Amino acid sequence: MSRTVKSPSAGRRASRKSSRRVAIALFLGCLGVYMLNGVPLFDSDDTKSNMLFSLNLLKHQSLSITPPQAPKEFDWRLEQPDGKTQRLRIEA
Repeated sequence: MSRTVKSPSAGRRASRKSSRRVAIALFLGCLGVYMLNGVPLFDSDDTKSNMLFSLNLLKHQSLSITPPQAPKEFDWRLEQPDGKTQRLRIEA
């Protein structure tokens, strides 16, 4: 009877491979669920406010954004059920 002995490093390599596969599967699964809402990833304005906040913190050492710093962020349009659009603008 011959027995083959696996080295400890071979077991660790197999464990790392399975960990990578699980991580990749989890990432792709989460990305798929995120994309199910139908909003394009880079065409969204969701990330704009985070970027403006970060830039404002670096440039002005302030935790708030004001209309003079980002005027387009304070200009909104409200679409009503009857199809009319109402504009709302906040000025400093």
